[in-house]
Amino acid sequence: MAALEPNWIALILFMSAWTVICLAFLTLAGMVPLRSRPQAASGGAGLVLIVGNFVLLVLLAGAAVIYAAVTIRWSSLVIAGGLVILFAPAIFQGWPKAWRDSRPGLSLLIFVQVCALAALFAASRSA
Repeated sequence: MAALEPNWIALILFMSAWTVICLAFLTLAGMVPLRSRPQAASGGAGLVLIVGNFVLLVLLAGAAVIYAAVTIRWSSLVIAGGLVILFAPAIFQGWPKAWRDSRPGLSLLIFVQVCALAALFAASRSA
């Protein structure tokens, strides 16, 4: 493993964050246009959750790419990111629809994105 990527802990952290990014993207893609979002995510609270998730998605994607560019090899970034993009839809399909299309699911997604962003920030501070 060290011959392929010497910093495999950073690679695992990047892959975890990138998985959260892909799942958030797939979830939010089902919420646009806003007038066609699921009934369980409608209303003002649903809109706030969608916008909050989108803002966190952009922040997390930027942080993950910058973290990976600084800590791992470019080839590892491309291969690992591509594998996550390839298999993320299978993980997304395994997530119950009642959770991913509702306010509790969007709230859970915000929590997971904040945790991933905090993990990237903590790892970048210690490096």
